[in-house]
Amino acid sequence: MAMTAVEAAQLHDEQTVLFRHGATQTMAAGRPEAAAFSYWIACQCAIVAGLIRWRHSLGSPCASFRTALEVGQEAKRAGIPPHHGSDYAALRFIQILISAPAAAVGYPALGWPPPERSSVLVPQLDVGLAQYLEGGAPPDCWTAVLKRVSRRHMPLRRTFEAYAAIIDAARGSRTDLVAESTRLFRRRGDGWDTLNGGGLANKDVTDFRLAAILKASGASETERAAAGPHVWPSDEWGAA
Repeated sequence: MAMTAVEAAQLHDEQTVLFRHGATQTMAAGRPEAAAFSYWIACQCAIVAGLIRWRHSLGSPCASFRTALEVGQEAKRAGIPPHHGSDYAALRFIQILISAPAAAVGYPALGWPPPERSSVLVPQLDVGLAQYLEGGAPPDCWTAVLKRVSRRHMPLRRTFEAYAAIIDAARGSRTDLVAESTRLFRRRGDGWDTLNGGGLANKDVTDFRLAAILKASGASETERAAAGPHVWPSDEWGAA
């Protein structure tokens, strides 16, 4: 029997605690690479718990999102290897949504060449997208990573191109672009993980990147309507 949305959110809460504790223990044992993995899984579980609550109207996701930011800050203080920093770039969008202080975890340079796998490319693209949203042009290396996405991952490339187009376009004229982003989200398949709405999780989580872009840039009513469930109901949840 499949678990309910409430049970799924609670499970991710429990996994957050479990992996966070495991990261602390592993770091104390002198295994920073393993600790970095556990910290990111804990962070990811906290975000997913919030996304489930958001998508299924189970209450505010803010507490879960704050936990994710705390885990990211804890990982940074613990001294995880710098090349893991890009894993936490997704936190920038969470920070925007709950109006938390920026830069909980710094973004590293993107010079190292990643293999063509979504699990590696997505955090690298997040770094570039976050920088773009903050007013700077994407670094050349981010653009290069985007162009290297293989044909079997073209939905990934189209997704981030759509995000950038929304940032570029004037407020009020982006309804079609927002609608296209929501369509691309619905098409995410097995190449995407739970955090990113892959496979069966597609109907259980929201597109937090699109929601953050719309919140940061100011969305018109028609754009908010086009975003469907992927829009931050600020009047209800407010800031952090």
